[in-house]
Amino acid sequence: MQQLTPKEEAIQLVEKYLEFTNDWEDVEHQSLSNRLAIRAIGSNIIKAKKCAIICVDKILESDPTTPILDSDYWENYSDRIDLAKNHYQQVLQEISKL
Repeated sequence: MQQLTPKEEAIQLVEKYLEFTNDWEDVEHQSLSNRLAIRAIGSNIIKAKKCAIICVDKILESDPTTPILDSDYWENYSDRIDLAKNHYQQVLQEISKL
C-alpha cells in the first residue's frame, strides 16, 4: 500500500469524519473539494476537521514504544518513529488548511 501524502491523509480523515455529521445528504457523493465550496455544510466540515485533529493528536501523543521482536524492524525503529511523527504533524497542518 502506497503511503499517502500528508495532504491526502488530511483530506481522507476529514472525509471519513464528515460521514458522521448531519445535514449534508444532498451532497454526500461530492468530493471534499466540492463540498468545501458549499457553504451550507461549512459547520459540518469544521466538526469533521475537529474530529480528525483529535485523532491525529492521539496518534502523536501515543509515542509508541512497544517492542517488536523482529530484528529487521528494530534496525530503523527510531527513524521510522521520527518519520511517522513528522508525517502526522504535517497532516495536522494540512487539516487546518482545508
